[in-house]
Amino acid sequence: MKNMKIKHQQTAEELKKMISSARRNLTMLEKSYQEIVSEELNFTISSQQRKNSIRETDSSTVIGFFDGEKMITEKGEEFSVPANYASKSKLVVGDKLKLIIKQSGVRLFKVIENVKVKNLTGKIITDGKDYQILSQKNKYKILPAVASFFALKTGDKVFFAIPENLETKYGTIEYILP
Repeated sequence: MKNMKIKHQQTAEELKKMISSARRNLTMLEKSYQEIVSEELNFTISSQQRKNSIRETDSSTVIGFFDGEKMITEKGEEFSVPANYASKSKLVVGDKLKLIIKQSGVRLFKVIENVKVKNLTGKIITDGKDYQILSQKNKYKILPAVASFFALKTGDKVFFAIPENLETKYGTIEYILP
């Protein structure tokens, strides 16, 4: 009888953890949905603005690779990648990016080639204010925007990606495990 009660308590605790994880994933999905709807609205508005204004033809394009925080060109130039774009796009160190700099100063990033990845599982730990993923062999940094996007908590188990053939200090979270 006592063993059965303990087993029920363990099952209840596991279900509670799964529900908590599902809620966080649902929150993340709702945020993603809202961002997509917002982007569609912005796209519609900007399409109308383009029709009503003179087209901007002068822009420059720069190609580089994502290093976990910024894009670095072959010449060593560094360009900040917006953290929300990096987290939403699930950029992995080594991804090839194109940056279009419009005459107005607007900067648009686009992934033009994804690096081959290795998928791992790990646990979220914190070092002061910084979140990291602890895997069996290493610790990987993650961007603060990723921590907020996924509503991460210390101890969360995650499925994440790193480049297959590059050494890196950064991991890219794919999703939270139950």
